[in-house]
Amino acid sequence: MRKRGPAEGMVARGLCRTAAALLALLAVGALLLWQGRNRAAREEAGRARDAALCRAAEALAGRAGELAELRISLPEPPGEERKIDFALLWQTNPDTVAWLEIPGTGIDHPVVWNGSNSTYLTMAFDGSYSRNGTVFLDFESSPAFEGRHHIIYGHNWQNGEMFDPLTRFSEQSFYEAHREILLYTPEETIRLRTVACLDGPARAENRRTRFADEDAFYRYLEQMTEGCVFRTLPDRAPEAFTFITCNYAGRDWRTYLWAVREELFTGAEKGRNG
Repeated sequence: MRKRGPAEGMVARGLCRTAAALLALLAVGALLLWQGRNRAAREEAGRARDAALCRAAEALAGRAGELAELRISLPEPPGEERKIDFALLWQTNPDTVAWLEIPGTGIDHPVVWNGSNSTYLTMAFDGSYSRNGTVFLDFESSPAFEGRHHIIYGHNWQNGEMFDPLTRFSEQSFYEAHREILLYTPEETIRLRTVACLDGPARAENRRTRFADEDAFYRYLEQMTEGCVFRTLPDRAPEAFTFITCNYAGRDWRTYLWAVREELFTGAEKGRNG
């Protein structure tokens, strides 16, 4: 066997070192490529996680008003009068003036007032956008319920929510089965009794709030409720509450439900029937 010369040995060692260097470079490149891909995967996973967290936060924010209502409106134990936590309500919405409950109908909502009849048409109780809006008191009615005519509005999208059940009060059987209305305020619980319900076109006269005196208001109440065949008015009514929602029986129609304080009826119900 021919022995390698010194020059050949040096070439061989150089080739070995070059091959080793190339292998090392390939290994480093592969490692860097793997790390890059792994980092990209982690970043993508992080972005997906962040997006999911954002969606969850948005969903929770959209339900904040509902969660607050649930906590605030939990029923009291049997035999105890329901209490509304207005301090908690005001933390969510300082425009809160009352809580409305019509037992047996599903109507059980906070009532707001801010001097406008447009704000809460598309604003939820927590301030977010909502097609259902929020139940609100007419801007010309007293937020302290000190006037004669207290007008409260709620949407009816025919989906069972908000004031949708109000339209059923034009059915006498439903009306007779749900005469009680409860309006909780920070100062008192106002117990109401329905006196009439009518479906008809929207008219400015239906939301009149200023009257010369009690007699003038009573004549107005008689006029507004005329036509309800099951109307029952007390002998006097220094004030009244009107609950209004959309009714799709006609173009731009409304359902009007009128009620007065329960104490105006004493003993056997007496009144003036339509």
